[in-house]
Amino acid sequence: MKTKYTVGNEKVQHFNKNIKVNPINLDIMAQGGYGTFGFYVKLSPFNIMQQSHAPEMRSFSAGVMLHF
Repeated sequence: MKTKYTVGNEKVQHFNKNIKVNPINLDIMAQGGYGTFGFYVKLSPFNIMQQSHAPEMRSFSAGVMLHF
């Protein structure tokens, strides 16, 4: 996992190979559309990584689709 951020004028970079991914995953997805246009929303209510090894992070994505 590579993390980069800036604090004031100082750039900070962390690199870690010991990532603990959560073995349980569940995604909730909704999809709809009309004609050639569609949309989707996807949410993961569980944390991506194990809480004892990483900060709390959840996945969310949304988008537009073209059907042809």
